[in-house]
Formats: sequence, structure tokens, C-alpha cells
Amino acid sequence: MLWAPNPPHNPYAGLGDVDPDIYNTYYASKTIAELGLRDNFISSKAQGNIRYYFSNLTSVDQQFGRVLQALEESGQADNTIVVIEADHGDMAGSHGLFDKGFMYQEAFRIPLIVRWPAR
Repeated sequence: MLWAPNPPHNPYAGLGDVDPDIYNTYYASKTIAELGLRDNFISSKAQGNIRYYFSNLTSVDQQFGRVLQALEESGQADNTIVVIEADHGDMAGSHGLFDKGFMYQEAFRIPLIVRWPAR
């Protein structure tokens, strides 16, 4: 089975683009500067979108947790190889940029996680 969630892809510019519960619980009260934890982060370039971008990331994490839980409940967790990958990252205000397609580590150094219980 392959699951390729759309988020976090543009647009993420308002509450209509995110799960409002996640946004309000984790990100609404954070300043843009609090969310940009990199030394090269320029908050004025994040345009407020960073809250919505992170809300989408959190939503995908929660939904992926549901998939893992379903594998556990069905008894198939130990019989299933799970691979998590992404095609690119987002600059999210680093180097004063917001979006993908830039040759900086923030955009191309992405995670690859493999869960293989037998190994």
C-alpha cells in the first residue's frame, strides 16, 4: 500500500487550509519568530504562513499515527515494512525564502524512516 498525503503543499495561507483544532492547539499563540528556530530564519519572509505549514505537518503526523495504530490493532504491525519519505522540504523562512525548489539543506535534506520489525 502507498499513501501519499497532499499536505503540506500550497496553499497554506489561512484556517481553511489546515485543521483548525491543530492550528489553535499548537500554533495560533506562537509568534513567527518562536517557530523559526534556525539561525538563518528571517521572520518577515515567513509571511505568517509558517503557522499553517507546521499545522499541516502536525496533521500528517497525526494521521500517520492512525495508520500505525490500525496496523497494531489488526495484528499486522510485525508483518509490515513501513517507509516514510518526502520529496522535498520547505524553506519556511530560512535564508529569507518560503517555498521549495531552492538548493539549501532545508529543502533537500529530508527524512527517510524505515520501520522493519524483523530487522
